[in-house]
Amino acid sequence: MSVWPVLPASTGGRGRLWSVQVALVSEVQRVCLFYPLVLCLAIMSGCGFRMGGGWDLPAGMGEVDLLGGSRDLYRELKRGFAAAGGNLRKAVGDGTRLRILGERFGKRTVSVNATGKALEYELFYVLEFDVIGADRSVMVEPQRLDLVRDYLYVDEDVYGTSRQERLLREQMRQEMVGLMLHRIQALVR
Repeated sequence: MSVWPVLPASTGGRGRLWSVQVALVSEVQRVCLFYPLVLCLAIMSGCGFRMGGGWDLPAGMGEVDLLGGSRDLYRELKRGFAAAGGNLRKAVGDGTRLRILGERFGKRTVSVNATGKALEYELFYVLEFDVIGADRSVMVEPQRLDLVRDYLYVDEDVYGTSRQERLLREQMRQEMVGLMLHRIQALVR
């Protein structure tokens, strides 16, 4: 016994049958794919999930003065504060102060080949900071954040390897800013 309807021979028998199959497949796809996706999005929004970069600055941190740190860190922090609805300044004013107590990039050899040439390196980025309020009270005690990334060194592609290291440093700096803002958000309540 056939599940599909019998079509007259004059239509060739295939045209309508194909459209019925496509319609059924489309309905199954909608039920099996669309509704679970909507359900997942509803659950994630209900639990407070947000895409990366969605920081909220605590009260009193709309205008922040940065003390210390590299020019590249300042540029990334400025972007991060702007995305969070704040403003970061390099000049020292009477407002809240974000003090960079230490910032250090480094590179260590992770593995070597039989002749002693490096095969793999480890980049590390250490940042220490604190936040002092406008009334000169400590809003965030000194914090230390560490990031580590590994990468392979290829002798034949020195330019590509140095470019890879530069890109890793930029990504680590961006990630460090995100970690800082999340830490500040969590500690200042």
